[in-house]
Amino acid sequence: MKDTLKGYIAGLLAGLALLAAVSAVAANINVDMGGIKVFWDGIETDLPNARGERVEPFIYNGTTYVPLRAMAGLMGLPVAWNQQELAVYLDGERPSGTIIPASQMVNYDGNEDCNYVIKTYEYNLKDKTHTCDEAIVGNDYYYSRKRYSFSYMLNGHYSRLTATAVMPYKSVGSNAEGKIEFYSCGDGEDGELIDRYDLQQSKGEVDIDVDLRGVENLWFKFSCGSNDIVMYDTAFTVR
Repeated sequence: MKDTLKGYIAGLLAGLALLAAVSAVAANINVDMGGIKVFWDGIETDLPNARGERVEPFIYNGTTYVPLRAMAGLMGLPVAWNQQELAVYLDGERPSGTIIPASQMVNYDGNEDCNYVIKTYEYNLKDKTHTCDEAIVGNDYYYSRKRYSFSYMLNGHYSRLTATAVMPYKSVGSNAEGKIEFYSCGDGEDGELIDRYDLQQSKGEVDIDVDLRGVENLWFKFSCGSNDIVMYDTAFTVR
């Protein structure tokens, strides 16, 4: 079944590459859009992009095209894009040591495939405003919106997660405390605590380096009350 799914996606990639080539040499192409429904296991589903925005499938020259990242997410396959090589990597099959930014990973949240990574983010610390990239932001206030916890289906293909974490100031001199806990688990919170990092607003940034060897599913959560935790420069290293 897995090989069949990979074959389907490989064919889809080839079709998308062909469409890109056609687009490069033609001023306009005619496609049919709107009203195309996609069902997964009998349930109608939206197909979001990395920012969670719905992407419309379309038909071109008799072939239906759907977003690769969303379809791979439904199948539980991690997806990464290498801009330098113009390559798409599926299911962790990338060269050992490859570093994948968090924005190119699929954050699996229950039955939704989401990506809460903010490409560029600003936060306040002491008397300065800092700008960072690949930021994951959350706090306990977002509990009902599932913005305090994040999970990734790694399938044992990754060796490390690296990042920098900070609790930004809401008022100068604040010393509120928080923590990030990382679990190796099958689903949700059930699982083994593999790492923990304590944070305090008055102590600045903390370097994160989590050993992911042997981890099938990674789940981590922020605990910080109504304050924010920002985890930035977040990246996964292929085993």
